[in-house]
Amino acid sequence: MDTSPTTDSAPAYDPRALDAFTGGDPAIAREIYVDFVKLGRIDLEAARAALTGRDAAGLARAAHRINGSARMIGALPAADAASSVETATRNGDWAGAQAGMPGFEQLLGELFAVLEATDPGGA
Repeated sequence: MDTSPTTDSAPAYDPRALDAFTGGDPAIAREIYVDFVKLGRIDLEAARAALTGRDAAGLARAAHRINGSARMIGALPAADAASSVETATRNGDWAGAQAGMPGFEQLLGELFAVLEATDPGGA
């Protein structure tokens, strides 16, 4: 199973990350991945809208949700990108948040594509 994003960096996610929550059951993991993509797309849209509307609280909130859920599934590159946007926003660094959004969006898009194209857990 290929968990790599389209770039030459760390794997998009670690399929073993959910084992503690799922007991290694690939069907349960798949449900979590499906929910992650569905809710992640909603949160990404919220982040984009907040950025456009210069809504710092909304951007920080959306990035925070993505950060936490991405960490839960072992998607550390996307989580780190979300954390950077969240931190910049909470520190009042609007330019930093804006600068971080393209990479954040790219990593999240790659993660969504990998999750949708694979069968996590090998089931």
